[in-house]
Amino acid sequence: MTLTETLYKIKSQNFWREKIFLTTNGLSVIFLIISCLYILVGVKSKNNEVPLHYNFIFGIDSVGNWKKLFLLPLIGLIILVFNNLLANFFYRSGRKFLFILLISSSALIQLILSLAIFWIIRL
Repeated sequence: MTLTETLYKIKSQNFWREKIFLTTNGLSVIFLIISCLYILVGVKSKNNEVPLHYNFIFGIDSVGNWKKLFLLPLIGLIILVFNNLLANFFYRSGRKFLFILLISSSALIQLILSLAIFWIIRL
């Protein structure tokens, strides 16, 4: 099977046309973009070290360069891609519940990571 045949087969699947897939992935991408933009705009001191992690018990327990804040959206992107691959597998095998669970959890994870970025930058 050639690459073009494989891409056509993937493109022709109904997986990409599911409303819940489009909605939750759209939300996930929006949360990713907002997170990255908020890091770029929200960090006040780009020359100094900024808090990277906050723990409710110990307070700020990790500081470093502000560019390391982009690790959170990167982790979210990796989770989104991995969940989409797994959801595609479950969709093709007829396990609709697992498909919906994976797609929905991606959006929830993106929301949680966005809130974490918001709270870390507001410290």
